Amino acid sequence: MSQKVSYRLLAVLAVFAILLAGCSGGGNKLIGKWEYKEPTSGMTVNLEVTKDKLTFSSLGQSLMEVGYTYVDKDTIKVKDPDTGEEQETGYTLNGDTLTIDFGGTQINFTKVK
Repeated sequence: MSQKVSYRLLAVLAVFAILLAGCSGGGNKLIGKWEYKEPTSGMTVNLEVTKDKLTFSSLGQSLMEVGYTYVDKDTIKVKDPDTGEEQETGYTLNGDTLTIDFGGTQINFTKVK
């Protein structure tokens, strides 16, 4: 999987998580900073979640920003910044672990404290 595709996948998954938290009633639990360590390369991808966008970075450089919309309590719709295509994705939040499911691939982010 190319790095561009990997970052896109991470962005879509992160957006999912943000939307779910925003509709859970007690505030958006996804807002903040998250981290994913790619097991094969060891590369760390950082995710910063705000109320309306996801920003992915690595080694201090921004990789991608995406907007999102909420579908329901475990689904978000992410807009690909390159093509404008929208895609739904699922997620779960369990404590300090955010798991995003993208086409059967699960990516686990850990909350940065």
